[in-house]
Amino acid sequence: MFPIFAGDQNLARFLMLYELFKMTRGVLGHVAEIGVWKGASFLFFAKLIRIFEPKGITQVHGFEWFRGMAMTSALDDGRYEGLHKADRELLLKEISVQDLGGIAFVHDLDVSRELPGFFEENPSLMFRLVFVDCGSYEVLKACIPEFWRRLTKGGIMVFDHANFCSVKAETVAVREFLGDDAEMKAFDYCRWPSGYIVK
Repeated sequence: MFPIFAGDQNLARFLMLYELFKMTRGVLGHVAEIGVWKGASFLFFAKLIRIFEPKGITQVHGFEWFRGMAMTSALDDGRYEGLHKADRELLLKEISVQDLGGIAFVHDLDVSRELPGFFEENPSLMFRLVFVDCGSYEVLKACIPEFWRRLTKGGIMVFDHANFCSVKAETVAVREFLGDDAEMKAFDYCRWPSGYIVK
């Protein structure tokens, strides 16, 4: 009965994530989400993997520090400071209760500082789909080049708020780290995620 209560924008969001997931079928690599919050899209990806790739090795890796947004740059919107805190233990419980432990992995770290060390410890990780859903310039600055380097050719990097005037850090970071000629695409029925790039 969830479609009775879900708004059309929320439905469009998950339809778009599903379409992006389908577009990467056959591309080697895992799924990553930077900015998991309570885990809606993170667990959605995990369930898509279980439905469509029950014999595969694809995993979804969620990167979140659970303390809310840290707006430390002049490009950030201070109104979001501290918002989107979440409960790590509750998310881990959801993973366990739904038997997603072999697919869904939560990494509790500050990606603005700890991402290089994480990849040193996990050098084999490759990704086919990376969903960037943060909004802090320092996080974007750290994660875009690190994940782009590990994105398989033909894989997709998705941006939740590119071209949003209220989250200008995301558009600036895309241009800064992927260049002005990065071919940003969009789905005309969905406002957020607002854009994606195929590598």
